[in-house]
Amino acid sequence: MFKNNDALTVFWTPSANGHGGYRKAYDKAVPLAISAVALAVSAPSVFAADATGGWDYTGLTSSIDFSTISVGVLAVAGILAGVYAGIKGAKIVLGFLRG
Repeated sequence: MFKNNDALTVFWTPSANGHGGYRKAYDKAVPLAISAVALAVSAPSVFAADATGGWDYTGLTSSIDFSTISVGVLAVAGILAGVYAGIKGAKIVLGFLRG
């Protein structure tokens, strides 16, 4: 694969099956190093974005009132909890009567 005068001969040690020991580690380490450098370079710019430069949705969201919706959802959840508790209680009472 590589000749003795190759620049990458340093990373090549032949083995019985013809694959190099250091070469395999080198082939895995290079993409990892490249991705680590790319992440290290791009991460600060992502996290340092200006918070005031985004879209302003206050005109759309200020007129929405979720309080009535949340009261309705909680009321339905309470009714369902009562129904399930009643069914479980009936099963327990019927279990006592049968047993």
